[in-house]
Amino acid sequence: MAERRRRIDAIGITEFLGVLDTLDIRVDESTAARGLKEILALARGQSLSSHDAAYLELAMREGLTLATRDDALAKAARRVGVDVVKA
Repeated sequence: MAERRRRIDAIGITEFLGVLDTLDIRVDESTAARGLKEILALARGQSLSSHDAAYLELAMREGLTLATRDDALAKAARRVGVDVVKA
């Protein structure tokens, strides 16, 4: 999508994919099972989208720092005791 909108070119995408290859990316199998309960409750309680609540729930559960540019998500994270860095 970003390429079609000319926000990034093919070289930039190739470089980005190279960076992704260096990261320790893992799939969290627990998120889907938590979606109907914990994530929904968190989304409602913090006025977040389900996507943002899923990120926040994962950070809470794993004791991770949350990197975001979204002010509402950052404020919600701080309210529930999650450390935040501006990405």
